[in-house]
Amino acid sequence: MTLTFETKAIGTYDTYDETFGVLSIPLVQVEGRNYYNVKVTISKVISIDGGIPNQDFDTYRSDTSTLNIPSVSVQGNIYTNVRVGIERVLCVKCQNYYPFTDGSVRNIAQLGNTFTLSNYGFIDNDQSNSLNGKPTIHGKFFGDSIYNRFLKTNTTTVKLLANKSYSVSYDYKIVEKPTNGFEVLFFSQVGAASNNFLPSKIIFGNPGDTGSASLNANLGSFQDYVIIWNIIG
Repeated sequence: MTLTFETKAIGTYDTYDETFGVLSIPLVQVEGRNYYNVKVTISKVISIDGGIPNQDFDTYRSDTSTLNIPSVSVQGNIYTNVRVGIERVLCVKCQNYYPFTDGSVRNIAQLGNTFTLSNYGFIDNDQSNSLNGKPTIHGKFFGDSIYNRFLKTNTTTVKLLANKSYSVSYDYKIVEKPTNGFEVLFFSQVGAASNNFLPSKIIFGNPGDTGSASLNANLGSFQDYVIIWNIIG
């Protein structure tokens, strides 16, 4: 067994990026468990009490969705003993964060090194939407565009080799009835340029429906395959 751990050094603090509305947290404790390098968006500032920080790390109350912050830097100004409401968890153990606009994909947050969420996807801690009592990845979109990606694999860590066979499986719960379904597929941008697509798996259902889905694929000769989850508008 290998045990690794991290500590939050004295004098470190959260940082808030006003441009993209993202709070970066070195360490937060949730129900006695520590989470490192977390990025969230906040719904509101509840209070700023000031004074000497009353704790060494952030603490989160899931029953009220509130975060207690000992100290946070906003545009170079330090605020202490701050309490805020959490809107969305973007990533945990974040390696990189890419806030940019690319068509309809904005505010990309990386989930570890394996997956990337678009702004149509987020980590959902709502127990009513959970699977087996665990947080889920929630995709949500309202609009006229057809294929709306909310999750994909990263090619640097999930390497899908050309001309090989792969399978992807996952559990799901439908929160709102989709217009044209939820889709998963193995996708190559190079292949798409020559109209070369593989069959996808599309899920339909009603709110509250749960299940498991899987998709098998024999990849083509392209080197840039990723697995993509779409909401079909």
